[in-house]
Amino acid sequence: MKYIGLFLSVLLLTFPMLMAQEITFEEYPNNPVFDPSMRAYYPSVIFDINKFSGHGTAAYYKMWYNDGSGGIYVTQSTDGILWSEGNILKGLSSGYHPIVVYDVKGFGGGIYYKIWYWVGGSLDSINAIRYAESTDGVTWTNDQPIQQHPTDSSLQLVTEYAEYNHYFYHLYGPSYIIYNPLGTNVGSMTPDNKNDDDVFTYKYVMYYDSSSEGTSPSHTNEDTSLAYSVNGIYWIRYGDKPVLISSGNSTEWDGKYSYKVSIVKVGNIYHLWYSGANGLGSEYYAQGIGHATSKDGINWAKDSNPVFHSNDGILWRNGRTYTPLVLYDPNGFETGSCPNLKMWFTGKSGSNYTIGYANGCVETQTSKKKLMPTILYNVQLIDVFTPSSNIHYIAGGGFAQGVIISRNLENIIQMGVQNRGILKAKDVTLSVTDCPSCIDISIKPEKADIFPKSTYYYEVKINTKCDPGTYKIKFKVEGNNIFQEEELEFTLE
Repeated sequence: MKYIGLFLSVLLLTFPMLMAQEITFEEYPNNPVFDPSMRAYYPSVIFDINKFSGHGTAAYYKMWYNDGSGGIYVTQSTDGILWSEGNILKGLSSGYHPIVVYDVKGFGGGIYYKIWYWVGGSLDSINAIRYAESTDGVTWTNDQPIQQHPTDSSLQLVTEYAEYNHYFYHLYGPSYIIYNPLGTNVGSMTPDNKNDDDVFTYKYVMYYDSSSEGTSPSHTNEDTSLAYSVNGIYWIRYGDKPVLISSGNSTEWDGKYSYKVSIVKVGNIYHLWYSGANGLGSEYYAQGIGHATSKDGINWAKDSNPVFHSNDGILWRNGRTYTPLVLYDPNGFETGSCPNLKMWFTGKSGSNYTIGYANGCVETQTSKKKLMPTILYNVQLIDVFTPSSNIHYIAGGGFAQGVIISRNLENIIQMGVQNRGILKAKDVTLSVTDCPSCIDISIKPEKADIFPKSTYYYEVKINTKCDPGTYKIKFKVEGNNIFQEEELEFTLE
């Protein structure tokens, strides 16, 4: 008996139309959700429906955070609430404020994770922010400072104190990174000219924390600035002032600090959440989380009131409430339903720093227009395994070819059909439409319902008395508004 694993991916699309509405968050009642023995703050969270496709530990969620003593860690979760014990990252300098980006296609070079982080110390130097690469999110290579133009201050992320109204005098780390794999502006690896009109045509856009600190009193303001890059290492600053600026008025809850942002795009609107404070008291820079919106990702309009504040009367974050990380998945993350907005953020009580969770749901309505079937499939041979092995799959490839099947032996193919959509796929059948007469095939079960965000495995038994050679079998997946045929080419030994 021989086992072979195949995988089909079924994507159900419903053409959602965004309704204009206010975005709100509900805080998880049992916060904090992550409270290790050391500090845990500045979370950077990534969700992947394929559990990171074999690139490191399999999980729907991964979170990078730092311990306040220069150590950066990673933890995993199946639901964003229950987290594993953190593992310290290897290969990095002592650092803080990590921002991690993941690309299943390896950024075009076999590197699946990229990190940017702050090292503190030389705040008036570009060396305050570093960059590194990883294949598994734990062990990192190519650790190096990011770069800027050596002399042209109009391009630099950090400048002399006297220039540009002191906006760019200090760097407090990366705030948020947008990776645009379809970016068309690839240009030179070290461009020397601004292109502020086409920021989002670059592959990398970075919101970063800049400060006008330098005169008495210190921490005059901390704001959010913008830069762009073709490779994530060499950066050009946008404009001559930050894109999110505090008013300077300490009577406003966020009058002195607007930094450490997180951004999602819902429909045609960018939504930004930020850390805000008025510069007063012992926790003068970490008092609340604000929200702003933008049509272009550059010009922002702030809400007048915070989303969460340390004065809300919630014990675990009554000292500090800040550093939001927000994810939006219109398909509803791993459950295929609401919530489709999730936030992780830092809270402090006494000397304890922990990470909490909140969620929300952006409603959509489906167009009443009659739609044509919108089913997409992806079939991939992934492994040859014994009956005692686990079934693994990797989504994202084309239909597999070159399968080896043994003559006069019962070959069993475990063919997994994954529904990545938000609706249940009902009465889905897997059958054979074309097959050589010397091959007998049976498939169980005859039909199955496949729930959203889940995989169903059909058992395909193949018995052959053909002569050795190359053959083809055509499989068909069929159901209500579902139809797809794929041809498997295999070698008979």
